Amino acid sequence: MIDNNEQEIEELLEEEPIVEEQPILEETDEVYDIQPEQSSQALNEETSYQTEVVEEENLSEIQPEIPVFEEKVISSEEIVDFNEIVQETPQEVLPQYEETYTNEVHIEEVPQEELPTEKKGFLSSVTYNKDRYVDYRTRLIGHSLMFIALFVLTVIFLQGAFGVAASKTIQYNETSNLDYRVYLKENNFYDTDYLGKNKVYIANLIDNIEINFRYNYNIVEPANVDFNYNVVAKLTIADGSGKNNYYEKEYVLLSNKTASIKNGTFYNLNEKVKIDYSYYNSLANSFKQQYGVDTSSNLTVYLKVNKKTDIENATNAYENSTMYVKIPLSEKAINIELNYQDINNSNYIIQGVDSKTDNIIFGVLSAISIIAALVFAIKIIRLLTLLRGKKSIYDKYVDKILNEYDRLIVENGTGPDTKNNKVIKISRFEELLDVRDNLKLPIMYYVITKHTKCCFYIKHNDDLYLMTIKAVDLEHELDSNK
Repeated sequence: MIDNNEQEIEELLEEEPIVEEQPILEETDEVYDIQPEQSSQALNEETSYQTEVVEEENLSEIQPEIPVFEEKVISSEEIVDFNEIVQETPQEVLPQYEETYTNEVHIEEVPQEELPTEKKGFLSSVTYNKDRYVDYRTRLIGHSLMFIALFVLTVIFLQGAFGVAASKTIQYNETSNLDYRVYLKENNFYDTDYLGKNKVYIANLIDNIEINFRYNYNIVEPANVDFNYNVVAKLTIADGSGKNNYYEKEYVLLSNKTASIKNGTFYNLNEKVKIDYSYYNSLANSFKQQYGVDTSSNLTVYLKVNKKTDIENATNAYENSTMYVKIPLSEKAINIELNYQDINNSNYIIQGVDSKTDNIIFGVLSAISIIAALVFAIKIIRLLTLLRGKKSIYDKYVDKILNEYDRLIVENGTGPDTKNNKVIKISRFEELLDVRDNLKLPIMYYVITKHTKCCFYIKHNDDLYLMTIKAVDLEHELDSNK
C-alpha cells in the first residue's frame, strides 16, 4: 500500500507544471491589460449581453486550462459601457502576453427577434413619427385661405356655368333751368310790364306770374325713352311757424303731357305756365281773416317728369325728376324761391344680362369647388371649437394620462433638449412606462401649445426617450376609425 502511494507521488512530481496564460485585449487608442478574474467579474456586473470575441491564430496554442472570455454580442448602445470596463483594468498585469493574444470586439446590429423576451416588446414599440406637425394657428390660417380661394373659384365657375356676364351701365345726364316773370298791375312807379327773377316784389302790384320750365335729357347710347310730365300747384296754409298745416290743396295746371325719343340720345322740354297770383293770394288772406289765426301761406308749383326706357333687362328703367317754384302768399312783399338742384346731375341705367346654363364643364367645376369649400369650412369650425370650454379628444386623452399616472409624472416648465441628446421617439405611453420601470426615472411632462401639443419624456444620460402628443394626430386617428 505504501509502495503504491510512493509511486503515485513520484508520478505527480514528474509532471510539468501548468502555466496559466491569460489573453489580453486588442489595442485601440490606449492599451489596457486585464486580469482574467477582474475583467470577468466586471463584465458580469455591468452588462447582461454577451460579447463576441474573435481569437487570432495563436489562440490554438493556449492550454485547455486557460480561462477563455465568454463570447458576448453587444449592441451599439452598450459599447461605451464596455470600454469603461476595460479602462478600469490595470495594464501591468499581463505584460508577458501582450504580443501573443488579442481580443477583437465586433459590434453587430442585433436583429430584434434575437433580443431577450423582456426587452423585445419594449424596443418594438419605439417608432419614429414621420408626420410633420403643423401648429394650430398655421392650420387655421391655411384652412381659411383655402376656403376663401375656393369660394372665389366657386363664384367664377358659377358665372361661367350660367353665362352671367358683367352688368353694363349706360350713363345719362339731366339738366334743368327755371325762369319766371312777374307781371305787374298798372301803377305809377314801374315803366315795364314785368319784373325779372331774383327780385323783391310788392304783393299788391302783382297781376300774374309766368313760369318757364326747361328740362334737358342726354343719354350716351341711342335708346328709346318715353317721357310723361305734369305741372301741379299746391296751396299750403300753415301756422305762424310754418310747421303745422291748416289747409292744403293741389291744382293741376298741366296733366299727363307726353313726349318720347326713338333711338335717340337727346330730349328737350320747354313748358310755360301762368299763375294767377291774385286768386291764390286772396284765398290765403280770406282764410286768415275768417278764422283770425296767424298763418304762413305759400303756393308751390311743381314740374314732375317721369322717364321710361325700353333697354332690355334695365334695373332702373323707371325714373322721375322734380323741380319747383315756391311763391309766398299773404305777405306785403315776397321773394320767390327756385329749386331745381335735384335734376342737375348724372345717373346710370344698369343693363343686366340673362342667365343661361350653357357650360357643363364649369358646372362640374363649380360643384367640386363647393364641396371642397364645405370641407374646409367644417375643418375651420372644428378648429374653432378647440377654443371653446368643451374638452376636445386631445384634452381628454392627456387628462386621462395625468390622472392615472400622476405619481409617476413631473410637470416641467422647460421642454426637452432634442439637439444635444440622442432622441428615441416613443409612439405609445405604455412603452414610456416600460422605460420608466427599467430606468427608475420620473416621466417629465411639458406643454408645447395649450390644447394642441405636449410631450412626455425621460432623460437618461445622453438618451432622450420622447413621446409627443398632437391634437391633429388624435383627430386623424379618430376620423380613420369612423
